[in-house]
Amino acid sequence: MRALLVVVVIAGCETGGPPDLSAKLVAHYPMDDVGAGKVADASGNHHDGMCTTCPTVEPGKSASALRFDGGDQQVDVAPDPAFNEVVRGFSAAAWIKLDMAPPQLPGCAMVKGAMWSICVTPELKPAFTSFAGSATLTMGEWHHIAISYDGKMKRIVLDGAEVGTTAASILSEPGQLVLGAELIGLADDARVFSGVLTDEEIAALVTP
Repeated sequence: MRALLVVVVIAGCETGGPPDLSAKLVAHYPMDDVGAGKVADASGNHHDGMCTTCPTVEPGKSASALRFDGGDQQVDVAPDPAFNEVVRGFSAAAWIKLDMAPPQLPGCAMVKGAMWSICVTPELKPAFTSFAGSATLTMGEWHHIAISYDGKMKRIVLDGAEVGTTAASILSEPGQLVLGAELIGLADDARVFSGVLTDEEIAALVTP
């Protein structure tokens, strides 16, 4: 009996597209408009933000952005359990363009939850709450800041490059999400994720 040898070659397939972040996405604020005091959440999860003294809308990194004055201009998102489970790991990211360095007080937050914040220090260092990265932002230029926490380590990524990690513990407390806070400048495309973003996923946010 003659043996029949069959060789099957499976070619690898590449989609060529960016990674799908929808499964991890908790909230997404394109910051393209402030209609009737509302900043819409584009994630489909209905975490819309509201403002009384609203930021102004100006050309942004992608379409439009919101300009904050570092005073009482901020956007408040109502408390939700989705924002509280940071002990299990989360990520957050935003584009920021500074008009001036943040003041020493009351803080440095640009986007903040109950127990965490995306910050820029008075020395223009990107920071995850009080933990600052090694790189420096340039005034008047767009920068992308991403932070993540896996339950044990804080991580800061600036413009797609890791600039700091440290061991940490973050408690979970109910609290609202705040956009703007002490920012003096522009913010665009702020997002909050459940779980830790990979380098590839962060790169997709920096270069969509």
